[in-house]
Amino acid sequence: MTTFVDYPNPYRPPGSDPSGPVAALTASLAQVEAALAAGDVACVMAEPILADGGMVVPPPGFLRGLEQLCHRYDTLLVCDEVKVGLGRPGMLHAYQLDGATPDLICFGKVLGGGLPLSAAVGPAQILDGPSAAALLTTAGNPICSAVGRAVLRVLQEEELPERARRAGERLRAGLAHLGNERIGDIRGHGLAIGVDLVVDRDSKEPDGQLAAATVYRAFELGVVVYYVGGNVLEVTPPLIISDEEVDRAVDILGRAIDDAAAGKVPADVVAAYAGW
Repeated sequence: MTTFVDYPNPYRPPGSDPSGPVAALTASLAQVEAALAAGDVACVMAEPILADGGMVVPPPGFLRGLEQLCHRYDTLLVCDEVKVGLGRPGMLHAYQLDGATPDLICFGKVLGGGLPLSAAVGPAQILDGPSAAALLTTAGNPICSAVGRAVLRVLQEEELPERARRAGERLRAGLAHLGNERIGDIRGHGLAIGVDLVVDRDSKEPDGQLAAATVYRAFELGVVVYYVGGNVLEVTPPLIISDEEVDRAVDILGRAIDDAAAGKVPADVVAAYAGW
């Protein structure tokens, strides 16, 4: 059985608590502890940045709080870094942003450089426990494994995490400079960025229709983004993006949001591409 708990969202904390991020963090960790107290939890799995749920950046202390709870209840902490790890967050690993140390880490996407490759990394006393746990159909592919080693080498030798950090700062600053009233929040680390589109900033009401139309219009103008969490633009460009490309992307995204808000994108056209 899997138990799901609320991911702490500083932009939309539970209820109307004015303490915001603190309230979101406290509520989430309390739900985790309540589940752990039952004594039958094998592991706690979390993304350091909630990707498909809306590119949500948790309050500081979230992963460290999970780590402390897992130690208290003798439970494993597993970090899912498939989408937000390996240089994208401006550091090699996203869990480093909060100073936590998970027991197991899951990697994918970036690791294969376009080829199918994923990995679960952890200590031998955990991974060597289950008998024949790694007998999978595609396990041990030597070509993909060689590519993975090359990817890790390039990430470090070309300092791509640092490049992602600088590019992300420029991108977020550019988006903030747009001053668009339909942008409620701009969040992220490195090149894992979420642009939360809203009906208006006061209500923070998510605007999923605007997000879908913006994605389509951006595509027409030459920029590919996705929307996740219903209304959040997922901006996750290549780690090697140049300053000129960042600035062009900001201009196009600004125009796409304006055009979508002005009704220049027909709803029937967007409907064919809405969702995943």
